[in-house]
Amino acid sequence: MLGFYQFRPRIYWYIIYIDSIYQLDSIKHLIISDIKG
Repeated sequence: MLGFYQFRPRIYWYIIYIDSIYQLDSIKHLIISDIKG
């Protein structure tokens, strides 16, 4: 049971980390497309 509780937050951190990378990537694409016009 303790191992389960230690395991869950790691998955949440991965989800948050991946989500932030995708957001940064989409923002970069918007900026690049804006510069290219």
